[in-house]
Amino acid sequence: MDDFFDIANEKAGFNGKVVLVQPIAMGLTDLINQQQGLYTLYLRGSQNGQKVDDKRVISAVSRCVNPYGDWDKVLELARSEDLEIIVSNTTEAGIVYDPESGFDQAPPNSFPAKLTVVLYERSAQMRQPSHRRLEAGRGLQEVGQ
Repeated sequence: MDDFFDIANEKAGFNGKVVLVQPIAMGLTDLINQQQGLYTLYLRGSQNGQKVDDKRVISAVSRCVNPYGDWDKVLELARSEDLEIIVSNTTEAGIVYDPESGFDQAPPNSFPAKLTVVLYERSAQMRQPSHRRLEAGRGLQEVGQ
């Protein structure tokens, strides 16, 4: 997914950064952060009937966070005013109900529970009075609208 943001930055002036949240306990957070988020994506296959064999340096990643070692950092990101988009490439294997997952875990066991906690934290933050303002003629507006 990072390549979509990278292309949007390059071709459409999106000017955004991606924060990766490592999906499993044993991941590549340290390596990605040591490389300052830079990595090379190899694209091989076919597109429109033509062979594709391309390389692209992805520069849209600002950092990677390991929720298993720094869940508070994930929740801080959820509350950030800079957060605009949440994207997941979790497959159906990762989207499963786990009755043991809950808000009391840091992080919760399942992906759906992790995302639920993130969205809850975001919602709670956005309901705070400091995130609302009154504008003449427009009523109560969320900051940034």
